[in-house]
Amino acid sequence: GFFLFAGIHCLWRYRADRILYLLPLSGALIAAGALTRIVVGLAAVPLLVLVWFAVNPKSRFRDLFLFLTPLGVGAAILFAYDYGRFGNPFETGYPIDFDTPLLTGVAGLLFSWGRGLAIYSPVSVIGFAALFLSKRFDRWTKSLTAFLFLFFLVIHAKWSYWYGGWCWGPRLLLPVLPFAGLGLVHLFERADHRRIWGALLFGFGGLINLLAVFVPFSVFYQTAMVHGFKEEWLLWRRRYCPLLNHHELFASTQIEDYDFVWLGVSQWGWPVLLIGLFGLVLAIVGIRRVRRMVWLAETSNTGEKT
Repeated sequence: GFFLFAGIHCLWRYRADRILYLLPLSGALIAAGALTRIVVGLAAVPLLVLVWFAVNPKSRFRDLFLFLTPLGVGAAILFAYDYGRFGNPFETGYPIDFDTPLLTGVAGLLFSWGRGLAIYSPVSVIGFAALFLSKRFDRWTKSLTAFLFLFFLVIHAKWSYWYGGWCWGPRLLLPVLPFAGLGLVHLFERADHRRIWGALLFGFGGLINLLAVFVPFSVFYQTAMVHGFKEEWLLWRRRYCPLLNHHELFASTQIEDYDFVWLGVSQWGWPVLLIGLFGLVLAIVGIRRVRRMVWLAETSNTGEKT
């Protein structure tokens, strides 16, 4: 998700500022995303239609070459790995069966009790709605976001494993969820009582996922299998919804079985956690500094006009 979002951000910057190095950087970032998740690379193929309209018309073929060259290098690395690992450059190790009815997969990824985006990440739904309804974002931005979301939704909805195995929520849609943050930021900027709304959004999103953080979601599925529950029940029936039943596991689980115990089991537990927390603190400090700089600039401009 990071590589895809960063690559698209470089395209946005190039479209606005025409800084040439952003094109190969965008291609390299998307290629890096393809090396971690193949579907990101597949999205780059139809993405060329939107890139065609984003680049400079007077140097379109040169710009496309700069964008595509890193993607070609990434594809070569991926094919070489697959050939060395499986003996076939087109073998990925995943079953390539797209036999799920489209409406079934779409409904499952968006609304099912076991994987529905609206249930496990309602904040993302709010963010996408704010992005498409806002006049701040231009047609190209909205078209690009809609294209990427629909591409990931449709291709995974048709896949035989659209539910992503044992997981918490629609994990296969994660690469496109950062784009919902654009709408959330705009919504947050326009809202009164920002701290209250920020706390509500953060708390609402966090509470949904805390249960899966404290108790491994695999415990729920293992318990369900022991009791003979069918996998389709866990996906479609409210009674067996992991989100609605996980709190019982949290209350009945011994402290040594909580998911955060990995901190003491592995020698890398605490370093990894501290690095993540350090990055979070840096992000918060950076956001606060940027907001202060913007506020000072706006105040200065207002003073000059008066």
